[in-house]
Amino acid sequence: MKVSVDYKKRFEDTYICYYSRMSRFAKSYLIYEEDAENIVQDIFIEIWEKKIDLTAISNVRGYLFLILKNKCIDYIRRKKTETKAISEIQKENEISLKLKFDSLEALDDMLLTDSNIDALIEQLINAQDRDSLITATRALDRVLLWGHYVIPHWHLNEYRIARHKQIKIPEVRPDYGLPIDTWWVE
Repeated sequence: MKVSVDYKKRFEDTYICYYSRMSRFAKSYLIYEEDAENIVQDIFIEIWEKKIDLTAISNVRGYLFLILKNKCIDYIRRKKTETKAISEIQKENEISLKLKFDSLEALDDMLLTDSNIDALIEQLINAQDRDSLITATRALDRVLLWGHYVIPHWHLNEYRIARHKQIKIPEVRPDYGLPIDTWWVE
């Protein structure tokens, strides 16, 4: 849709008249000046893109400031939600770090004997609360990893191989890999 010269002039006059007032209003409620200016700019961009005829509005100032008030409220609500989420994530990270710290403190080089692993398993089984259960589990995990013990989650008895017409046997086969012929994409 083509914009008339008359609409451009009215829009420009409205922008010049209200931009600084609206920015000051938004700055009085928001922490950062840049955020206030972005909200005001977004309002004018929306008016421009939707081709809202401001001459049809009896109280342009009231209309613009009502939109601005609502946008500021939305922004503040969104920031409060973000701040709350960040705070919860930080609390979870602190708890996680405390548990990791506790499990590292519980780890001792002398624990790397089979009898001590058995004792850690007993601690795990007899844990009285969640914190001691998590601490014992992490300590056992560290000991098993330290001793290069691995308990697989699952096992496949055979290899999975995909076939495709673009896959061929290479002329020179590598010395490593699966114990079957190795295939390469050309």
